[in-house]
Amino acid sequence: MLMKNLIVFTLTIAICTTVIAQDTNNNNTEKEGEKSRTFKDLFTVLYSKDLNQKVDDLINSKDANVDTIKKIEKLTSKVVDLSEIKEDQLDGVCRTWYIPVSCDNKINSLVSALEPILFDGILIDYSSLVEELEDSIKKLISEKQALNVIMSDPLASNDEKNDAFLQIKSVNTEIESNEKNIDRLQKHLQKKLKSLGINLTAEQVDQLTTRIDGNDFAKSIAIFDVTKQITLTLGELMKRNSFSKQTAAEYYGVYLVLAEILGYTQQQMIYNIDKVYLIKLDELKADAYILIEQMERKKFDAPPEFQKNYENNINVSKNTISGVDLYKKMLLKQKKILNDANSRTSEQIDNAYFTYKSYVTAANVSSYIQEFSANIESLIAQQIPEIIPFDNSRQRALFQQISEQYREMSE
Repeated sequence: MLMKNLIVFTLTIAICTTVIAQDTNNNNTEKEGEKSRTFKDLFTVLYSKDLNQKVDDLINSKDANVDTIKKIEKLTSKVVDLSEIKEDQLDGVCRTWYIPVSCDNKINSLVSALEPILFDGILIDYSSLVEELEDSIKKLISEKQALNVIMSDPLASNDEKNDAFLQIKSVNTEIESNEKNIDRLQKHLQKKLKSLGINLTAEQVDQLTTRIDGNDFAKSIAIFDVTKQITLTLGELMKRNSFSKQTAAEYYGVYLVLAEILGYTQQQMIYNIDKVYLIKLDELKADAYILIEQMERKKFDAPPEFQKNYENNINVSKNTISGVDLYKKMLLKQKKILNDANSRTSEQIDNAYFTYKSYVTAANVSSYIQEFSANIESLIAQQIPEIIPFDNSRQRALFQQISEQYREMSE
């Protein structure tokens, strides 16, 4: 009997301990859930502030003129190096440590090292930032959809629904903020282009910031922008130092360096079209064909109720192929535009080099620099990407679809 009572007592203690432990675990789980929600809310706010800050930094940092004098001094220090490579190029042989190398590669190596001189601040990167904002909006919309499920759930408590309502309100605010920031970025880009003599509509700017080569174009804008400011400063310096023949030659040497940078940037954009964008688009198209083939086989044996789903999926893949063809056509046109612009730039580089080597007079340098400034506007206008004239909303949707699929492939 004593033994039986002892067993009952022990079991009772065990059950009570288990119940207490479960209550404690439930409380801890609820607290952890609250902490998790709090952390998530805090992360969303911090991420949003981070995006707001990025937009503010890009817009505000680029409103002020760059320190052109400092940049000219740094570029001048590379004039002799570039001139020596150009001399070797004329002789047909370039060397590094007595080893024959490609003269073009040697020039490109020097010019690529000069890019940080032009971009000592935030590189204009409208497309990436617009993409970040759009991705954020998609995530917020998904959160909102999940919260709406709670709002319509008859089993959800009033507290849960009130909490969901407040979160939806916060999400809507974040979505609105991101949409405003996209609009701010596109208007700033529109203003930047206008300062370079290029007038685009809001719809055209929107397309530029969503196409897959948008960052390349943004970089070229930055280069032309800084180059134009440096060129204007060179003109002012020439007026002050018109008596110095040596100074005139140095300043014109900077013009030579700038022309090489413009040419290098165009070549990089052409390379990206050939070796990056077109190749990835072909991969996307090949994947779509494989999916169509697989779904056609599945559709053949599928029950009647699944036939329509397979047909819809096949049409989606066919749309992908149409969208890729549209995109490739656009990029090939852009490549031709860039090749034509690069040919003109190459002519300017040759002219700049021989002018520099002839030790031109200060008066001639001043007129050459003015001509170069005018050529900059002509060049940037010449290589503006061709805007796709969408025939209908379907074409526009295809363009956006391929942009998104390309970005997913590149992640």
